[in-house]
Amino acid sequence: FAQQSRFDRYEIMVQGDPRLRRPMVVAFVAMLCVSVAQITVSFYALDRLHMSPADAAQTAGEEAVTLATTTNARAVLVDALWGLAWIADRHEEFDDAVHLGSRALDEATSLDNARRLRCQSDLGCFLRSAGRDAEARAIFRESAEAYRQRGDAVNEAIVLSNLGGIDLTAGEYESAHDTYMLALERCRHLDDQFAASLA
Repeated sequence: FAQQSRFDRYEIMVQGDPRLRRPMVVAFVAMLCVSVAQITVSFYALDRLHMSPADAAQTAGEEAVTLATTTNARAVLVDALWGLAWIADRHEEFDDAVHLGSRALDEATSLDNARRLRCQSDLGCFLRSAGRDAEARAIFRESAEAYRQRGDAVNEAIVLSNLGGIDLTAGEYESAHDTYMLALERCRHLDDQFAASLA
């Protein structure tokens, strides 16, 4: 009912004020064009330029950042920066990954909370890869609490596992044990919810 209510309000907002229709259509078309352009560049890089999948993805991501910035397609820009950050992390370019992840988080702050939290928790991963464990630990703790408040047990358990990994690497075995047990508890909570939905 809550979802239906939100949809009704959205529909009334659009239909009730004709001035919103054109800007919304333009924004949607701009985002669609950037997405299509990114896919086209990616396939062109693979097929014509004979790039590796990783290099093609990076090229497409860089083009998407340029296009999204030009068209002010904020959501596409965030996703492109986020993807480039993970590519940099996989290439062990950790400082670049942190920089790109930070940019993605900055851009996502004005968007939906789910996207912002995704960028925030992944920035913790990039910081950990860069050896900046203290900063990563602080971000993971903040993200875990935010996911707990949202009732998102899946992502809370993932973030807690990452937090436990930092403690384990640092030799803080008791803290790591407690954190892993909390993550396990969240997973069991998911199992209970799933079983209840089938009852």
